Amino acid sequence: MDRILNISAVLGVVVALTAACGPEEPSPAMARTELRGNFGEVILAYTQSTSERADEGAMTPPFEISARFVSVRDLGRAQARLLWGAELPPSDVPLGECQQLDPSQHYRDTMLSGSVELLDAGALSLRLGEQELAVPSLSFPSVYGVVSGVLYGGEAVEVAFQPEQVYQVLSRGSEAIGAFEVDIAAPEELESLIVAGAEVGVEPVTLEAPGQPLEVRWEPGRASNEILVELSYSQFGVEQRVVCRSQEDGVVEIPAHMAGRMLEAGVSDARLVVFRVARASFAAEGLDEGEVLFVLSAATPIDIP
Repeated sequence: MDRILNISAVLGVVVALTAACGPEEPSPAMARTELRGNFGEVILAYTQSTSERADEGAMTPPFEISARFVSVRDLGRAQARLLWGAELPPSDVPLGECQQLDPSQHYRDTMLSGSVELLDAGALSLRLGEQELAVPSLSFPSVYGVVSGVLYGGEAVEVAFQPEQVYQVLSRGSEAIGAFEVDIAAPEELESLIVAGAEVGVEPVTLEAPGQPLEVRWEPGRASNEILVELSYSQFGVEQRVVCRSQEDGVVEIPAHMAGRMLEAGVSDARLVVFRVARASFAAEGLDEGEVLFVLSAATPIDIP
């Protein structure tokens, strides 16, 4: 059932995007980031518990794997990632900066001006030590002539999360994409996560006084990691998001004028998620670029005074 729901969600996005196509010209920013070529992206995702102590016998947080292998023609990067990278917030925010995402601009920028084909990469599996697990896949026909092909994963898998251990992604290949093997070391768990002066999982996180930035602190991990911080909330039923991108320096400050919007009228369901991302590139015949991302995330709700 989970797989059916996941596929339905993807197809729903495709139909919505197709319906949005129109004569409007893409913005200059979109034109500068148009993609052409074949790309592969594998995402290993682990949700870290932020409880102070996990109860014995409690359910292990989900560990998921998903993958997309795509052929893209004349399509903006943000548009294409809706189809193969929706598990992550936008990672094209300049390093060291935060951006307030404008929902209306976001929907305008999702108009399809090109085409996407989801490619078959053959049998895909995940290996940890002696354990190897086949990644489920599902193929489907073209939808409105816009997208077709194979989807991989998108559901919890029976593989343990082991920080800093090496996981291997393997593909036997297909007529479209050659076989490949790529190793990636899992990131460390987020330690000493402090939001707005409160230790996550120990104290409630409350938005600080107006005019103050929202500070997020953590114990730095490997220098090669990347940190994404996503602040989301609803305002009069409209989703709002702020995304910050940082190196592993242990601190991100969401600017006061962005964080302060949560104190406006009609705001609810405020939530902050910290993503620690490790990356490993790979090459395969038939792909212009290939990348594996190991994403560890920790979330906390934010109380609004």
